[in-house]
Amino acid sequence: MVTRALTAASRLRLFSLRELAAHRRRTVASNTVMAMSAMYLVAVLGIFGSITESVNRLADGIAGLAALEVSGIIDAGFADTVTADAAAVPGVATAAPMIRRPRPRRRGRFCCSTRTITAPGWVASWTPSSPDSWMHCSRRHTGCGSGRASLLPKGERFRLGSGSVAVLDVLADRQLAELNGGHFVLAPLALAQNVSRRPGRLDSILIT
Repeated sequence: MVTRALTAASRLRLFSLRELAAHRRRTVASNTVMAMSAMYLVAVLGIFGSITESVNRLADGIAGLAALEVSGIIDAGFADTVTADAAAVPGVATAAPMIRRPRPRRRGRFCCSTRTITAPGWVASWTPSSPDSWMHCSRRHTGCGSGRASLLPKGERFRLGSGSVAVLDVLADRQLAELNGGHFVLAPLALAQNVSRRPGRLDSILIT
């Protein structure tokens, strides 16, 4: 029984070798296609892993010290009323709303916007150098704070979306530097929504 099986296997091998020898061009073409397919598969898997790692690093950098980021899978964002729902969840210390927009001519993306100056846990230790000026401009929706890496000095007015705002303070706290690498603008929520022309909408909520 075993001998017959070995004989059959040997004949099959000889038949296969004869076929390969008789059709060399087809054999070479088939091997080339299989080799290229394997290379493409390895490349796709490598790119997928690289993109996944890059996205994870980007998300960690933007979130800073936040334990969780709530976002929607839509370009239009979601209603800012979700912030209150997130803040009401047991165990949530802070729910900080965020709006992201590109800034022309200078590096980075922004911005983190909050309803109050000290709403996020990682901003709680920060005190404006000019509280009266900050509160005055905040009420008028014309002022903001900037991260150190945003290269916006105190007192400068710059174009933010569809409006112009003044930098009332540069936020240089070490914990704040972890938020998007310091590329951010801290502003009243109404101001951020107004200049980005997204009233009542958010891009994400940072949870601590």
